[in-house]
Amino acid sequence: MAERVLGDRPLVSVVTVCYNSERHLSEAMGSVLKQTYPEIEYIVIDGGSTDGTLGIIRSYEERFGDALTWISEPDSGIYDAMNKGIARASGQLVGLLNSDDAYVLDAVERIVAAYRDRPDAGAFYGDVDIVGETGALVRTEVATVPPDGELPQRMPMCHQSLFVARHVYEELGPFDTSFRILADYEHVLRLRAAGVRFVHVDGAIARFRLGGACSADTAKSAAEREAIRVRYGASPLVERLKRLRHAVNRAGYAALSRVAPGMAARHEGSRRRA
Repeated sequence: MAERVLGDRPLVSVVTVCYNSERHLSEAMGSVLKQTYPEIEYIVIDGGSTDGTLGIIRSYEERFGDALTWISEPDSGIYDAMNKGIARASGQLVGLLNSDDAYVLDAVERIVAAYRDRPDAGAFYGDVDIVGETGALVRTEVATVPPDGELPQRMPMCHQSLFVARHVYEELGPFDTSFRILADYEHVLRLRAAGVRFVHVDGAIARFRLGGACSADTAKSAAEREAIRVRYGASPLVERLKRLRHAVNRAGYAALSRVAPGMAARHEGSRRRA
């Protein structure tokens, strides 16, 4: 789809994918509606929800007006749904906001300011406020992108805080859906390998709620991480040893938890500080 420019203000596309998301979707949609930057098109891709999700989407139709488009149909996973949204986007920048997360009030405005300052760049990102289930702040996570030529160990920023130029998606492609959990990590490495410039925007862009597929399936996440890193030049032997060590550590911690919960907690705290 062709990009749209409104005067000197670029159009920004925000995509939210959801499935049975009635618990937090209103907060996510409300945070897009309240943005201080006005030129936003909002695309919601629902996977065929059976709870109250569709009612929440419809309740926002009048408030968003023509700025909101949405569909509800089965998909093949979160990244397939995101790709559907990206394909429908017509803005110069595309952001991806999960249905249980939210933007801070001036997030898009600050991203657009960085985009105007650095037209040579293709990706713009900020920090995130990590919140618990109730929305209480746990910590602020500062995003970092390693120097060119250095492979980041994991996703260097939350994709909720990342906006990618539409032409980058057109040139380098959307998410690789063969990766069910870490396709966003693979995509960032793909952009870096192609020489796309990343610009950090100071301060939190989004509120990221703890939980999700990556933390729920650590074994599959570790397997995908290994495959992705090898694809982009990491040593297969080193990556396999890392994964085996991680699996042994997790198994040992699980065993400690069953035998001596207090000792396991102390062990986990030491491991995190290491």
